[in-house]
Amino acid sequence: TVANMNYSFERDRIEQWNLGITFDHNPRLTSFAQLRNIEALDSLIFQYGFDYLLSPKYHLSFSQAIDLTRSRSREVSVVVTRRLPRMLLIVAFSLDPIDDSTSAGIALAPEGFAGKGNVGRNPFLFQQ
Repeated sequence: TVANMNYSFERDRIEQWNLGITFDHNPRLTSFAQLRNIEALDSLIFQYGFDYLLSPKYHLSFSQAIDLTRSRSREVSVVVTRRLPRMLLIVAFSLDPIDDSTSAGIALAPEGFAGKGNVGRNPFLFQQ
């Protein structure tokens, strides 16, 4: 369980808060749920997702964020990681209907290096 909040002494109020929980179902499957309130954007966002080790070479991540204030999907994200010899091939796709944006990307990262956005995070470390 994780929780945090940002309090503004200038405005004398809570600007943002976050509450989340992660479940380790087994060594191959992890899921999470998170509730986040951002006062400046007047939004309450619920996000959930999972990480699943499909095989020793493939890893799948999925997450969806829903803006409860607007009753709309905020973002859907899918990431597939393929383990290569000493490298990770990462293919990501994201869709945000509220901002009307779509993004896709491919990354090749050396295994074991942590980078911005955890691009180098090794999902294969918890193998059986």
